[in-house]
Amino acid sequence: MRSVDTNVVARFLLGDDMDQSLIAGNVLSQGAFISLTVLLETGWLLRSRYKLDPAQIVELVNVLRAHVTIQIEGEEWLDWVLDNFAQGLDFADLVHLIASKNL
Repeated sequence: MRSVDTNVVARFLLGDDMDQSLIAGNVLSQGAFISLTVLLETGWLLRSRYKLDPAQIVELVNVLRAHVTIQIEGEEWLDWVLDNFAQGLDFADLVHLIASKNL
């Protein structure tokens, strides 16, 4: 299983470059691991660069979760992260908490 970076995840989720999005989708369909640092960076990118609101980011993270060939580090805590993020807490802070297992 490959570990992927934020660029691959973003191209897959956003579909903003047809060629790169197809490549990213192909990579992810072959099995991919998304680390907490990549998840954190992806959340930051979607919020800061693409100006997506929390509901949109939650929806996109759930797209990743639904993809059967993708494994996300800390998956068992993602409901907690997404619920708290949707209620206004900071995504990066929440990911840092699950990374430290200091809940």
